[in-house]
Amino acid sequence: MPGPQAVPAGHGLLWIKDAYALVRSRPGTWLTAIMLIYLINFAVGIVPVVGSLVGFVLGPIFGGGVMAGARALDRQGIARTGMVFDGFSGPAAQLALVGVLYLLGVFLVIFGAGIIAIGAGAVTPAGLQALSSGDAEAAAVALAPAALAVLFLAATALLIPLLMAYWFAPALVMLEDMTATEAMQASFRGCWMNIMPFLIYGLCILGVIMAFSVGIGLVAVIGGSVLGPAAGLLGFVLIMLMVPLMLGFAAVAMVSQYTGYRDIFRLAG
Repeated sequence: MPGPQAVPAGHGLLWIKDAYALVRSRPGTWLTAIMLIYLINFAVGIVPVVGSLVGFVLGPIFGGGVMAGARALDRQGIARTGMVFDGFSGPAAQLALVGVLYLLGVFLVIFGAGIIAIGAGAVTPAGLQALSSGDAEAAAVALAPAALAVLFLAATALLIPLLMAYWFAPALVMLEDMTATEAMQASFRGCWMNIMPFLIYGLCILGVIMAFSVGIGLVAVIGGSVLGPAAGLLGFVLIMLMVPLMLGFAAVAMVSQYTGYRDIFRLAG
């Protein structure tokens, strides 16, 4: 593996365009595969507490399968819905360890953000007690907007490095035979060397989400005012349209992890 390498800022948009091209070449396969992942995660998530923890472990395993599927389509033109399970027959233990390490990192981020907020005086013992009691009204009174802002900023500052370590880890474990810790270290380096492309990438993703949300909102408002009592039918049609669109967006977002990995770590592929 010759990477990681630094790439031009504009490559952040290129990752999305290349991912879209891969998804568009086999849309049915990708939409079915992503829907399958969501259905499994939904079924697992029904189990209280344990389901959420298992979801963290399954995430990179499914991600590894998607990375292998994206490479097979990219290099050989092969696309299979069953690719989502390829991680289980590959380095499943290391992929699962990526999920475990990521989960531990999330706990550390929450703990660290709390320590920072307490040290800055933004969160008082009364506020912590209100949060732990689960009383939403008491928590709203105890935590001022400034405290919430400090908590949010601290959590974001700590979460970004964790996301950088996770982003390419499934691809590196699945496609490069790295261990979980090696992959997360390499992923962090690859992201750190390409801050500007990732900024462009994030802005593009955010722009699509905002445009989609505004578009759906405008159609709902205008349609409701025009159709009146028949607006319920419009809502049903919108939901039916949103499902494939959201699955397609999720597919492009996941495959963009592969196209970014290919660009940063594999140079010419």
